[in-house]
Amino acid sequence: MNDSAASEPLLEQALLGNSLVLATVDSAGCWRRFFWPYLDWAQQLDGFALGVAGLPGWGPRWLRGPGWSHQQAYVPDSNVLQTVSRLEGAAWHLERRQWAPAGVEALAAEIIAVNDGGAAVSLSLLAYLAMDIDESPSYNTALWDPHRRAVFFYRRGNWFAFGADRTPSAFTCAKQPGAWLDLQDGLLDGEPIATGDVDAAQVWHLGELAPGDSATLRVWLVGGQGRAAAGGGLDALRGDSSAPIRPLGGAGASLGAADATAGAAGTTAVEKVHSRSLALFRLVSSERTGAILGAPEYDPGFRHSGGYAYTWPRDGAYAALAMDAAGMHEQARRFYRWTASVQEPSGHWVQRYYADGAWGPSWGLLQPDQTGTVLFGAAEHYRHTRDDTFLADVYPAVARAADYLADGADPRTGLTGPGYDLWEERVGQFAYTAAATYGGLKSAAELGRRIGDRRGQVWEDAAEALREAVLQGLWSEPHGHFLRALRLEVGEGEAVRARARGLGVIAERVPGSLRERLCLAYDPTLDASLLGLAVPFGLVDPADRRMRATVAKLETALTNRGAGEGIGRYPGDTYRGGNPWLLCTLWLGWYLAHAGEELRAREILRWAAGCATPLGYLPEQVEVGTGRPLWVAPLTWSHALFVLLATRLEQGRPGG
Repeated sequence: MNDSAASEPLLEQALLGNSLVLATVDSAGCWRRFFWPYLDWAQQLDGFALGVAGLPGWGPRWLRGPGWSHQQAYVPDSNVLQTVSRLEGAAWHLERRQWAPAGVEALAAEIIAVNDGGAAVSLSLLAYLAMDIDESPSYNTALWDPHRRAVFFYRRGNWFAFGADRTPSAFTCAKQPGAWLDLQDGLLDGEPIATGDVDAAQVWHLGELAPGDSATLRVWLVGGQGRAAAGGGLDALRGDSSAPIRPLGGAGASLGAADATAGAAGTTAVEKVHSRSLALFRLVSSERTGAILGAPEYDPGFRHSGGYAYTWPRDGAYAALAMDAAGMHEQARRFYRWTASVQEPSGHWVQRYYADGAWGPSWGLLQPDQTGTVLFGAAEHYRHTRDDTFLADVYPAVARAADYLADGADPRTGLTGPGYDLWEERVGQFAYTAAATYGGLKSAAELGRRIGDRRGQVWEDAAEALREAVLQGLWSEPHGHFLRALRLEVGEGEAVRARARGLGVIAERVPGSLRERLCLAYDPTLDASLLGLAVPFGLVDPADRRMRATVAKLETALTNRGAGEGIGRYPGDTYRGGNPWLLCTLWLGWYLAHAGEELRAREILRWAAGCATPLGYLPEQVEVGTGRPLWVAPLTWSHALFVLLATRLEQGRPGG
């Protein structure tokens, strides 16, 4: 059985985790993916299913099967998922709580069978598990351990224990799909070991339940380096009677005034998404390294995208900005220390990394804005914490990065580049890249002055020169807005069309290459990334008449009337249908809040909260015409912009 990978929906129903492990959960409350020992690798599950058996004339009733209805919600201010499952025609139901125990490399589930009827029932719970350890079906072993009354899976040094707080009434280990087939008639043959592409099954008899009675089973899936680690982890969990619900704490100020529309459990929609955002930050922040995932992996085969479960220094810095704004300083601190540990010798960062610091798959290594954003965020963290130990730890990396950026200006334009744009789609000298570089250099200069480094003045001068180049070269009075880029690299066909429209085209030899490239002299496309000139990097004042004019044109060009208030990235965007993006819309709201238009900013915050999934997760995009969540959800960057906007509005309240 390969149920967990049979389809690849990019909207995950729910997540479980504790910064050591990460799991995705489907709408039936069954584990779908399990990432260990890092949050981004490896995906260890090949298949998992839960079922019920025991009623006369019934075979197994699998929770993913027909006839079931499921209701899900998180325990407030936690990552504990509650699922209530009811089977049509049955006089009983299942209640489950699932979580990742704090400080343990494991998933836990508490399953309660409740007899709602007027007659006694006899029930058994069935569990199926198949594992592709290190994402491989080869060389795995499934092993029954009679002393620990649990099934172990192992491959070389990686071991997993799957057991419960009751001894199973039946079990089997088999080559796939042997255990799955055995479960269909409930007659497990008790095979204690199997090798290769394997699976296993266990059945726990709950006994007879009188009307109104219930029975509880707790199960765990524990990872470890070696049999002793996995088995010892299971032993410890079996002996821990503590309650699984752990409040988040440190959630920051109440946001009650940000939204007047009541939501579930007496909270507003904005409060629900804000709380879920802080909970998500804990799930996607690695306790081992400090890396912050762009999202849990939805597309491991790169069939629809370039994948999401990587750490982009830029995306991570936006998340860290939001964490600092919400008071989650320890998570932010770990991220910046991680960036220092993976920095390239030249001082820059590449496109994206695995959590262990290895380079991730890339299609655009050179992105100077990522380096600038990390510097900007590190200085912001220091402003929040005044942690001189942190500053001493990261300052060598800050200085290397600032030297790299200060030397990166093109003498022909004064702009940073060339490099990839914010959306990682095209190469040129972009306004957003210049803004992020400016913000990074100004931040490095501030930290340099604090540390007594005379290079701070060099970085300050480089930042001011860059600002002047932007104002002189990227502001277009005829267009009435800032240009997206200068020297935008294009293909031959686009160059021909550009010449036909009277746009200047430059042909030049690529340094260090035999290839010639064609560039548009300037690119006037209205792009949401132009917001970065003002917020957060401050190259242009939000109230500057040129910035206001640019934003007015952006809103006109990018608003999709069929999707309410959402704006897209740029006209003609075709990625996944060219829908409105939550992070772009929230970014607009963030700008408006800085520009004194708080009423409109609050409207955007409420609109974004209305685009969340039922569990409070924000997507990358929303569908044109319906406004429903679309594509990747949750996306860490969307949640970061939500928290940054909400915090800015909270700070703007009287007494805030």
